[in-house]
Parts: sequence; structure tokens; C-alpha cells
Amino acid sequence: MVAGGAGEAAATGSPTPVTSEAELDALVAVVPMNHSSMIWATLYGWLLFGVLLTSATWIGGPIIVASGLFIAWRQHSLHRDREATIEMPR
Repeated sequence: MVAGGAGEAAATGSPTPVTSEAELDALVAVVPMNHSSMIWATLYGWLLFGVLLTSATWIGGPIIVASGLFIAWRQHSLHRDREATIEMPR
């Protein structure tokens, strides 16, 4: 990650990473699906090793998932509003 950012900064001459909006939209769409790995890891840990999560994890996990879903919803609504304000050329 750091090496990629350094290479991008060297190639563009800018210390700020250059990321297209399409890449960010794809990232927002994928991140909530990545949270399902917490559910699978919990299930496998319990079935294979008999280990249950601590109470802090049971509280923190839903907060992380809810925040990811909120960000995805917000980005979707911002994208939808932006498309509604753009007029199509005739």
C-alpha cells in the first residue's frame, strides 16, 4: 500500500494519491460484502475450535457493519442526487 502510493506520487508528481471516482464507487460497493467475513470467522471459530467472541467484539462488530452500510447508503444517495442534477446534452 505504501509502495503503491509512493509509486503513484512519483509518477504523477503529486503527493496526493490520484483515484478515480469509479474506483471509489467500486470500493464502496465491495466493502459491506467484506464484513461478512466476520460472520464466517465467528462461525468457524466456534465450530472448529469452540471459541466464542468476547462481549466487546459482539458490541463492536455490529457498529462496524452498520457504519459500513451507512457509508454505502450515503455514497449511493450522493451519487443518485449528482446524476439527477446533471442535464443531458441535446
